[in-house]
Amino acid sequence: IMLKFEFDNVQYIGNEREQIAKIDSVRDYAVIVTIPEIVYHEGKKFRVVSVGTSAFAHCKRLASVTLPDSVTEILDSAFMGCVSLKSFTVPKKVSSISHSAFFMCSSLQSIEVASGNEYFSSIDGVLYNYSQTTLLKCLVHSAKVKIPNGVKIIKSNACNYSELHSVIIPPSVETIAGKAFDWENIKEIVCL
Repeated sequence: IMLKFEFDNVQYIGNEREQIAKIDSVRDYAVIVTIPEIVYHEGKKFRVVSVGTSAFAHCKRLASVTLPDSVTEILDSAFMGCVSLKSFTVPKKVSSISHSAFFMCSSLQSIEVASGNEYFSSIDGVLYNYSQTTLLKCLVHSAKVKIPNGVKIIKSNACNYSELHSVIIPPSVETIAGKAFDWENIKEIVCL
């Protein structure tokens, strides 16, 4: 049985049988949010395992969010439009992050990955898969970026909403997904 409930000003959708919960929505005036690993409803415990679609979307004042290590997935548009969010740490057990999770997060400067995460990695605030062959999110606020050799795939929405004007792409890149870059700002592409 799925049920919707509120705990500490955050809406959740809980699965009573599995005793798990998904973050459903956060009030748009939230500035600092810390999600606990366990939330309660009517005397029942629920382990938080997911950030739901658009859960934090358009929380324009959200400056900081801390998720528990129990979270395993971050769904579509989870943080879309969180224009005050400057950094984010991917929890230890997250194995899935939607390509649109951080869409329109114009102030986001770095995404770090918690120690022990076996699915993602971060170099200089840029998010990659664990083996660093897929660039997932490039949040640079500099004019030029050099993608490291070894990257084979640049995912959709990877480098949009950045101030990137020049990109150097190594010969290892085989695939650049649609909408990977904010093409309006790009003035130079160098393929090595």
